[in-house]
Amino acid sequence: MSSSPLSISAAAIRRDYQRQGFHLADAVFTPAEVARLCHEVQGGGAFRSSVTVKELSRDRVRSVYGGLDTSELLQRLVADPRLVLPAMELLDGEVYVYQFKVNMKAPFEGDIWPWHQDYAFWAHLDGMPRPDAVTVTLYLDDVTEFNGPMICIPGSHSAGLYPCVDTDAVRLGVDEAVRQGADVSSKLRYTLEPEAVRSLASDYGLFSARAPRGSLFFFHPNLPHASGNNISPLPRRQIFITYNSVKNTLPRPPTRPAYLVNPDTRPVVPRHEALTEA
Repeated sequence: MSSSPLSISAAAIRRDYQRQGFHLADAVFTPAEVARLCHEVQGGGAFRSSVTVKELSRDRVRSVYGGLDTSELLQRLVADPRLVLPAMELLDGEVYVYQFKVNMKAPFEGDIWPWHQDYAFWAHLDGMPRPDAVTVTLYLDDVTEFNGPMICIPGSHSAGLYPCVDTDAVRLGVDEAVRQGADVSSKLRYTLEPEAVRSLASDYGLFSARAPRGSLFFFHPNLPHASGNNISPLPRRQIFITYNSVKNTLPRPPTRPAYLVNPDTRPVVPRHEALTEA
């Protein structure tokens, strides 16, 4: 069995998710589990990512993508009932892992993530039919006002996608934009215009997703979100797992790399296995 009980109310997460576009559950994973996962994603175990993205300074790691097949521990994580069962509840059925990544806002150097909606990428670039997916963020560090917390606009997901400009593809051409990492760097391809963010924040307000390590943040693909620089001496490491409904698979083979769009659409089967055992 997992070393921590499933402590998330299905009714509460569905209510928050539908109304706000997110649900924040504090300290769902134990300190021992978080320590083991930190050790794994930072190269201390079997995990080897498919792609490592550096900050623009080229000194620090910004994100790592893919590599689930290299780590039995992370395969256990994505099948953990504390993640999968709420995802299945929100998406009304079986799910598969669409994307796996780890974002690492390093102390003093962690760069911004500009305002964007994840579904803009999945719809425009991958042809995902509907935003019937959910991303679950697992906090590996305490997220405070000091180390670049995610900021979102509660309730604004309900209007769907907002207008955005494919700036990198226009400037570089689509193939060159992909080659230069426009989907994964701080210079995201699809970003929201400042005026749109200003208007949405005026209508809906802002929420800072601060919580202790071990917490889970479930959020909707249409939720506008961003994060600022980490100028503190505190790290902000987070695992992002996007689950897609098996009823929402792509109508064509993925054109982007497997580390961005997992071609394996087999449903995740919940597994009650401890994360702290070898």
